[in-house]
Parts: sequence; structure tokens; C-alpha cells
Amino acid sequence: MKTIKQIKLSLEQGASEFGIARRTLTTRIRAAGIVPDGNGRFSIAQLARAIFTDGQRERAELTREQTAIARIKKDNLLRKNIPADLVEMVWFRLVKDFRDRVQCSPIPVKVQNDLLAELAAIPIDEYFAELAKLPADDSEPGEKFSTKNQE
Repeated sequence: MKTIKQIKLSLEQGASEFGIARRTLTTRIRAAGIVPDGNGRFSIAQLARAIFTDGQRERAELTREQTAIARIKKDNLLRKNIPADLVEMVWFRLVKDFRDRVQCSPIPVKVQNDLLAELAAIPIDEYFAELAKLPADDSEPGEKFSTKNQE
């Protein structure tokens, strides 16, 4: 089996070969804790490890996060997202009004109690646990209840 001679480069040669500033390469080598050989040279693998750091992954992650934020802002502008506290407030008022109507209605007390039990507040954690049990719904909001497709 033929042995392959390992290529070693000085700091200047590595910077030139990879097209990176010498100072930047020096900083990255130090940050990565890479030590040169006895002649002050680095292997290609060492230089690559210093140059192609997690910084690139971090930049890619930052780009993904910025894209996600931009998508959320766009959805907000298109009114696809509704603040949860607003939804909670509206539903609380609707349910409260309905409870009040049930209590004041001339229906039998047993029916009133059954309706009021159904309208009792549920803890938010319990709500999300029950929601997670439901099958996935890939339809757009309001699509199920649209009257356009029911002709």
C-alpha cells in the first residue's frame, strides 16, 4: 500500500491557498486550539477545521431564523396570525355571554346544568393535551366551514 505524503502549509501559504486574510486565519486557528508542527506548518485538515468553523453553521441557522421571522411578519401582515391573548379574550366573552343566556333562559334546570358543565373553563394544559390527541388537519383555517364548496 502506497503512503500518501501529508501536505503541510505555513500560515501565509494556507491563507493564500484558501483565499482568507492571514489575520483571520490566525484568529480562527487560535480559537480552534490548533497547534502547528515543529516547523510552524499546518496540515490541510487543520486549516480546513479552522476555516470552516461552526460559524458557518451559525450563519446558516441565523439565516433560517431570519427567514422564519420574515415569514411570521408576512403572515401577520396578511392577517393569517391572530394574537393568542386576543383570541382568548374574545372566546372568554362569547362563552361568558352564552353562560349568562343559559342561566336566564326558561329551560329545565337539568339542561341548564348540563350546558353549563359543557361550558366550564378547562385548564390550558388540558386543552392542548386533548388537542394533541386529535388527527392532523391540513386544511386552511376556515376551509372546513366555508359555504363555497358546499354547492
